[in-house]
Amino acid sequence: IANMPKRDLVSLKSTFLIENVRWAYKVKEEVPWKKKVSKKIFLNYVLPYASLDEHRDNWRKDFYERFIKTAKTSKSIEEAVIKLNTKVFKDLQVNYHASKRLKANQSPYESIKVRYASCTGLSILLTDALRAVGIPARIVGIQMWPDGSGNHTWVEVWDGQWKYIGASEGTVLNQTWFTQKAKSIDPS
Repeated sequence: IANMPKRDLVSLKSTFLIENVRWAYKVKEEVPWKKKVSKKIFLNYVLPYASLDEHRDNWRKDFYERFIKTAKTSKSIEEAVIKLNTKVFKDLQVNYHASKRLKANQSPYESIKVRYASCTGLSILLTDALRAVGIPARIVGIQMWPDGSGNHTWVEVWDGQWKYIGASEGTVLNQTWFTQKAKSIDPS
């Protein structure tokens, strides 16, 4: 509550927060990688109910029920992420489209309703699905590539260290279409 955006503090109901916390702690005890996720990582990258300024959907229980079996039958966080990065978008029938989506920062249910999302909407959806099954996840992005070719948003997951994946891309961790592009950025 101390770190909630002011708009959430005045608009979210206590039942929403209690249910979110209850399901986050439930999954924390069930997943095979529970010992790999520190309290700090859990509190910052599994427990949160939102990533950006998207509408606050109550997704955690729904996504837990839809995707926990895939997570629990995976041998590692990495395997679970790769499987879920395909399953989530196939099962929910959400695809990338630059203009058919309602807005860039769609909530999971907004993306499911229109069946399209930007890279940001896809990343929000994947992040929420991963958090629902106890995988620490966060959204990362760039406002504009140095070559002027636009922006991009992707997901990072914690597996002892941060690794990245493009939402709804059939790749392994740390190997996507933007890997070389991101490496070329001058950090200064």
